[in-house]
Amino acid sequence: MLGPSDSRVRRPHGTFFDGKTAEAQPVSINVLSNGLQLYGERAQSHGSWSFEGLRAQPGLSSGAEAHFMHAAHPDARLVITDTSVLAQIKTLAPGALARRGPRGGLLRLLAMAVLIVALLAGIVFVVVPRGAGVIAGAIPKQWENEWGKGIAQQFAGQNKLCSGKSGRAALDALTARLLDTEAARNSGYSFTFSVIDTKSENAFATLGGQVVVFSKLIKEMKGPDELAGVLAHEIGHVTARHPLTGFVEAAFTMMFAGLFGGGSSDMGGSMATLGGVLAVTSYSRAKEVEADEIGARILNQAGIRLDGLADFFERLQRSAKGTNSKALALFSTHPALGERAAQIREMGDAGTTSRPALTPAQWQALKGICG
Repeated sequence: MLGPSDSRVRRPHGTFFDGKTAEAQPVSINVLSNGLQLYGERAQSHGSWSFEGLRAQPGLSSGAEAHFMHAAHPDARLVITDTSVLAQIKTLAPGALARRGPRGGLLRLLAMAVLIVALLAGIVFVVVPRGAGVIAGAIPKQWENEWGKGIAQQFAGQNKLCSGKSGRAALDALTARLLDTEAARNSGYSFTFSVIDTKSENAFATLGGQVVVFSKLIKEMKGPDELAGVLAHEIGHVTARHPLTGFVEAAFTMMFAGLFGGGSSDMGGSMATLGGVLAVTSYSRAKEVEADEIGARILNQAGIRLDGLADFFERLQRSAKGTNSKALALFSTHPALGERAAQIREMGDAGTTSRPALTPAQWQALKGICG
């Protein structure tokens, strides 16, 4: 049986924390048949801990050291470093050292982790999308225009802008015709259209009416009516403020990622990142349908046949079979391209007199805008 040999503890068996102060107090331990008697440096008693309420702390105990808590002393902690004391406890009260705690503690940690992940997922995928539309609606278009110009400048700095004189003139003629419609005029935006020289097929709208078209997309099109349809569709996204809503969603997602992951707070880098997000944004079914409907109204009012946009979607659907093209995937959002093409054809105004979006000469000039 162990206990203090004189009025002072010559070799402590462990350390005692009374829970009232942060002081670590060396203790000697007298192992009794029903528990532990604790003594301080000057043989003063720190009380007795019965085996009945004694438990090793989860994850903190090993063969050479054990951390204990006690049901009757919830704030106190006892660290035993003497292996002979631990051996006696293991013999007299094996349950005190049983590994019941760690599993429960691990399960609690896992449960907390799952709860946190679920909470964050709820914020990112439910709260943010629902609130983004409300927030976007409250943002003045003047702010959006300034942000859009900044993103467009950053994007232009990373890519070659195409500015062939005759090709630019043809693009201006086409976009002027699309914008000279009630649907576009009532949007409140001043649109800017740019063509960049790339080997990818894409077109997207960013903030403030900035619309970017990739040169390869133009080269792969079968006629100007297809390009007119794509541009009208992108104007539809801007008019419905879809890029701004996507921008707000991405901003909140990045903010939460920064809060929980220690992300960068560099605004310039963040704006560039958000601009890149808009270039590859895939909109929801409802937003794509809305952009199709607005685009169809613009084409009808501009006197351009809707067959071009419908043909473009159908051709993409045929081309997408058996390919992993990311560019095609950007246009292949819900609903299916074939369904969208059929719906667009039904939106055509039979009473509208139509003419080609561009003359053959203008179309050839536009296809060569990058030189």
